Amino acid sequence: MATKLTAEQALQRLKELIAIQFDSCSKEDWPYICHMAGSPQGRASVERMTLQQIDASGCSVGQAFDRIERMYNPNRMED
Repeated sequence: MATKLTAEQALQRLKELIAIQFDSCSKEDWPYICHMAGSPQGRASVERMTLQQIDASGCSVGQAFDRIERMYNPNRMED
């Protein structure tokens, strides 16, 4: 039987998954996110936006990164 996580544990786990994604950041897939992750402020900003995307849509960390990249990367913006 799976153990239920508290809200705080779930948030911490999401932050861990985001950190893993940052550590393997692909500049080909997410050039703007990888660039932003190069500074503590940028990393915190992307983490916050990622958590907001996950909360709003239930997407994965990778999907959230894709959505954020499309918001900032003029080459990947959607009409």
